[in-house]
Order: sequence, then C-alpha cells, then structure tokens
Amino acid sequence: MFKKISVKKIKISAFSLVELSIALLIIGILIIGVSQGYGLVKSARISNARSITAKSPISQTQGLVAWYETTAKESFEQSEIKDGAQISKWKDISPSSVISSANILTTTASVNATYSQSSINKIPAIKFSGTGKLSIANFTQGASSQATIFMVVKLNYAPDTTNFKTLLDGYSSSSDFSFSIKSDVAQVNAGSTGLSTATANSFLNSGEYAIAIYFNGSSSKVFVNNTNSMLGGSAFNSGTNQLVGMTLGTNKSAGAGFTGYISEVAVFNRVIKSTERKEIFNYFSKKYKINISGV
Repeated sequence: MFKKISVKKIKISAFSLVELSIALLIIGILIIGVSQGYGLVKSARISNARSITAKSPISQTQGLVAWYETTAKESFEQSEIKDGAQISKWKDISPSSVISSANILTTTASVNATYSQSSINKIPAIKFSGTGKLSIANFTQGASSQATIFMVVKLNYAPDTTNFKTLLDGYSSSSDFSFSIKSDVAQVNAGSTGLSTATANSFLNSGEYAIAIYFNGSSSKVFVNNTNSMLGGSAFNSGTNQLVGMTLGTNKSAGAGFTGYISEVAVFNRVIKSTERKEIFNYFSKKYKINISGV
C-alpha cells in the first residue's frame, strides 16, 4: 500500500504597486514633517537668542567700541548664513555702527573661518581652524589706551601646557595686543607678557567659556566663567600698548591660531566695572547656558 503524501500549498503574498506607492508616500510625508519640525525648532532657537540679545546690557554699557554676534540678521552677508559657508564679513551690531556699517571684520580668501549653524547651546558661531582670521585695521572710534574685551568661545582641540593658542591679536604688526591660552594659563600681551596662571586643565577640549579680558597696564586681569574671581587670583602687568584694530582667530604670524568656535565678542574702550561685568556675564549665561559663577 502506498501512503498518501499530502502537500500543503503555501500562498505567497506581496505588496501591490498601489500599496508600495502609499507606503512611500507616507514615508515621504514623515520625512518632510521631521525636516520642517527641525526647521521650526531651529528658527525658534534663533528667535529666542535674538530676543535675549535685544535685552543685552552690552549696547547700553558706556564705552562700547564694537559688538560682534552671530544671530542678528545684520551680522553676516545673507548668502553666507549656511553651515560651512566661508565668512567674508562679520559686522558690528553696536547701535553706533549697524546703520553706518562701521567696524566690519573681514577676511581674505580662506576656508578656515566658516559659519557653523550649531555651536554653544546650538546657536550659530564662527568656526576657526588654526589659520583662519577676521580682521579690522582700525576701529572708527580711534585707539584705546585701556580696553575690556568679552568673548564667548568653544574649544575644538586639546590644549596642552606648552603651546599658546591666540584667540585675538592687535592688527598692527609693530604693536603687541593679544590674548592667548594654554591648558592652565591665560596670556595678555599689550607690550609686556602678562600671565594669569590657573589650576591644571582650566581650558579643555570642547570646553565652553565666557571670558572677560582687562587690558589695563599693571592691573590687567582675566575672568573665565566667573564674574567675581579672576583667573589666577591676582592682577598682572600686560603693558601699555593701545588697541587700534583687531584680528580674531590667530596671531600676526598665523603660526599659533585658535581651533574652535567664537560666538560673540564685545570690545569696550575702558575698564568695565564689576557690576557691569556681572550683568554681561549674566546675559551670556542666559543666552548660551554656560555655567558662570556669581551671576
């Protein structure tokens, strides 16, 4: 007797072209929705930063020479407001300059000073890659015998104890006026090399810093993420050279440039009071979510 073998038929089903089309359409809608959602979040973030900037004490503080910021509509050429675009101009948004287009930082052809759409607190910044720079030969207000310069920066390299990296320098090739850092030292040079030694690893890779630099002869000082206590604990002598113009991102020889992001710079032609410093640091803390002591 032969045993009857039953064979079970398996029905294979597949998506029809209509079903595939519908699935692809849904995926496309979801992608568009996510993209638009991201765009809305980015726009809201920029709008919030602009609102905080509009209330900043910087524009109301006496002695403001120049103010460079990355969210204002007036800061850059519109064609350069895109991630990775080369920056040719960074415009002063201080009330005395924004209408007359004075005190514009400019660069020569270089891909080492570019627009980054997301840096500290996901706010735009200028990205420097060691040799890029933005400069102005002369501020329209003239030279300053004293100066206080505020900076908001983020490092994109590992600082060491040997090599200084210059964040800003005077434009003149014959007159020193600079601010540089190592991992544990800040250097302010306005004719004399003034050093502010801090604890080990005061500056770290990916660190985010609000900095106030006082160029004030023998009473020069630096404040980093702290509105009350100066870096190193005491003032020092940085010399008596005047601030005439400024270069951001490197020193005159372009041999020890900064690698990282600069989000904001405010230049004053006098020694800022402690109450004013606190107000400006408080503004930075709100805008960039940097943990600053004493605000």
